[in-house]
Amino acid sequence: TPVATVRRPGRGPPVPRGHAKVVRQEAMRPSRLRISAALYRMLPRPPQFSSTSRTVDTAAAILNDHISVDASTIAARGGKLKVFEEWLLDSGAKFPGLELRANDMGSAVHAKHDLGVQEVAVEIPLTCLIPAELGKKSALGEAVTDSRIQFDSAENIHLMLFLLQDIQNPRSKYKPYYDILPRDLSHLPLFWSDDELKWLEGSPIIPAIESRRNAITNDYLQICKVVPRFPELASLEAFVWR
Repeated sequence: TPVATVRRPGRGPPVPRGHAKVVRQEAMRPSRLRISAALYRMLPRPPQFSSTSRTVDTAAAILNDHISVDASTIAARGGKLKVFEEWLLDSGAKFPGLELRANDMGSAVHAKHDLGVQEVAVEIPLTCLIPAELGKKSALGEAVTDSRIQFDSAENIHLMLFLLQDIQNPRSKYKPYYDILPRDLSHLPLFWSDDELKWLEGSPIIPAIESRRNAITNDYLQICKVVPRFPELASLEAFVWR
């Protein structure tokens, strides 16, 4: 069975227990910037700029308010992670040195032991992956493709279209995966209110957020022109979430 294999890189010391670090061996495009409360807590707080320290602390407090959850919610996440883990194993996945744990921000992957150099950290059968071709083959995907519209997120548009449709199917093959996806992304600056974004004034991330929001909105409106019934399938908010 074809699998996607991830090994620990050959350089550097072993990864300490509890801090799994796996990377793809092939070239990889940089992921988009993600800001979390942890990042703010790591920011330097120069004593000579007490106002800066207060700003950082306040921003961190805003983020912590967004991600704060109770024990029952974490326990529910843990149950869904267990189902997801069993789905992967039943499908032929292998990750004997890793485990999934729920936390107040969602979930994380932890190492059960030190991962040695070139040790295979995880093997995922390709049948568990969601290829963009599934979206292209759908009626909605074909309509979008035939329109020849130039999308800002062209590389992801068909995958997004598939997810928006398939996630509503209670019998979907990928339901265990869908169930562990976060429903609340308000800790990400892309979803912050204007008042919350004021804490990032002066940062280059502000124009980056505005540009990203405009690009997503433009893609959504373009699809609505091609498929008038699209708003019935997904609102702009749902489209942004995907």
